[in-house]
Amino acid sequence: MTAIADHSTHVRATCNFDTDGLNYTDYLRAKLSEINVTDNAMIDKCKRYEYIDIRGYGCSNCAAPFYQSSQWHPHVDSYYGSQLGCGISFPGAILGGGGGEDNFGVYQTFNTRHRCSSNGNSTTQWWFGEQ
Repeated sequence: MTAIADHSTHVRATCNFDTDGLNYTDYLRAKLSEINVTDNAMIDKCKRYEYIDIRGYGCSNCAAPFYQSSQWHPHVDSYYGSQLGCGISFPGAILGGGGGEDNFGVYQTFNTRHRCSSNGNSTTQWWFGEQ
């Protein structure tokens, strides 16, 4: 993964690409210089996204939460966006026994209104690429 990232400028996450193709609902895109998914030291921080959408709520060129560690796959915890002071909130985000709603990975607390966790056949894809 690091070798591919070393030759990429961007990262994105999509849902159900195998069945739905590219869909900009429940989607994120960011520069790897902002969100380096190969760096486990980044945890519980607001990061800048070129575009992010969670359940139809999103923004362009804005900050939203990003979580990652050696124990957690990179993901967005949409419940804590406003608590971290990121400047965006995602209405309807769930707080559960596993913490806040996890999007694009982890899924300890999930929302079936998010395409990546809508049912048992849902999938999440992370992509590296160049602009």
